[in-house]
Amino acid sequence: MANNSATKKYNNNYKETYFISHPELCHVMAIDKAVHDIINSEDKLFYIMDKSYPNDRCSVACKNNKIFNLMANKSIEQIDFMLPIYRFNPYVELFIRNMNNRLGGTAGVHRLINCNNEIAKSVDSFNCFIDRIREEAKSKSFKIITNNYKRSSNKNYISLLHYIDNLFINRSRLLVLRIDLSYENELHNFRLNKEEINHRYLQAKKDREHFFNNMRSNTLFDDMLGYVWKLEYGFSKGFHYHMIFFFDGSKVQQDITIAEMIGKYWQNVITQRRGIHQNCNINKKKYKYPGIGMINHDDIELRENLNNKVAHYLIKPDYYARMAVIDEDGTRGRTFAKGIVKPKTDTRGRPRNQTVDIQQECYASEIILIEQLVHGIIQSKELFCVCHDRTNNRYYIGANDDFMRDVLNKILNYKNKIIFIDWILSKSVHPTVALFIRNLKDRLVVVKPHLYTRRRNRNKLKDRDVRVLNEFIESIRHEADSPQFKKAINDYYNRPIGS
Repeated sequence: MANNSATKKYNNNYKETYFISHPELCHVMAIDKAVHDIINSEDKLFYIMDKSYPNDRCSVACKNNKIFNLMANKSIEQIDFMLPIYRFNPYVELFIRNMNNRLGGTAGVHRLINCNNEIAKSVDSFNCFIDRIREEAKSKSFKIITNNYKRSSNKNYISLLHYIDNLFINRSRLLVLRIDLSYENELHNFRLNKEEINHRYLQAKKDREHFFNNMRSNTLFDDMLGYVWKLEYGFSKGFHYHMIFFFDGSKVQQDITIAEMIGKYWQNVITQRRGIHQNCNINKKKYKYPGIGMINHDDIELRENLNNKVAHYLIKPDYYARMAVIDEDGTRGRTFAKGIVKPKTDTRGRPRNQTVDIQQECYASEIILIEQLVHGIIQSKELFCVCHDRTNNRYYIGANDDFMRDVLNKILNYKNKIIFIDWILSKSVHPTVALFIRNLKDRLVVVKPHLYTRRRNRNKLKDRDVRVLNEFIESIRHEADSPQFKKAINDYYNRPIGS
């Protein structure tokens, strides 16, 4: 599955494309998807295939060949070796742990596949492995672990979106630069143990601190308003930083030139020629969804791309694997940070249209959050129910799942934003966002304008309130599974750029 290139594409069910800076994570992403496929299936996946050409003998077969090929892929056993300082998400750890404990790893899988005399036993072993994954994944303890993991992985992304939106509040336009800062001669990482890798981390940390400390006296950064950095480690690339710099677009315009000067500054001054850089702004016109360069505060398409693609690119790998590095004092090292938004001191210039500006800011900050919310609703099978708080003797609408409790809070929040709802429905937005907002208006805003979620008397907490909420959730899941919705998703991603 992996190749030798430094860039790998991964497509999910909604045809979104993510670029991972090192190919080792592609195996992790494949395992995560395989576990979700296993959880969403119910029947026996493995069976005995009748005698067939060319061997004229029975063999083990699987209804999902991608899962079978993944189990037999010897590269899976090398994940810990290639990414020794990473901690994988709960789904990946669940798969690897059961592979090792129940099947004996990839070697055990191959032994079971080639066990000609006991094919039935091999099939049973594989199906027991699948059943165990389903059983653990549906347990309450595992759901708590995954919910906590997802919540913490989204924390950085949500804070980054708010940071970007705050930068746009007092600026008419921003000049956005994307630069990768790394090191030369990082081809022998397979020889390093964890201690040696952590030593290189400390050097990369020292270089980063030197880089940002020198900004104060370097005129190159006089018009910089903010920055974001993300540290990653790859088996073939070593430690490297993904950087986003935000400059005042009313004062500087040459994004390629400035990005190149920053890269050379890292390469020649900070690292004394140990470092190298990649200027992503050079090829910004080749990106299908450009989100760097000069971006006006009212350019919805570029701001959406900045949020959905550029910012998401930095945070996305954290869902699959998180780096665990140690600082000199023994505490966990930082792998992500952003600057502080400075208030605008110069108020000269034409004032913005406040009504339009509020709408633009709401759209840019909320669109990706709604999109993620719908994806979570589609994947979850939970519904709302009436719960009893014995401490305060109150009945309330809740759920057995932490995610669905978050969904309820967001539903109540968006339900009251009538102007925002009407404005979203007037725009050409992502189909998942349109699906959520349309059902929100039709089923909750119009039908149930007053929704009570907490009462002392259960009789006053009407069952129809719970029913209306569940009908809203079921409607989203039903429509999302329809051919028309899938066609709308496909048309959205294949539309001409700028339409």
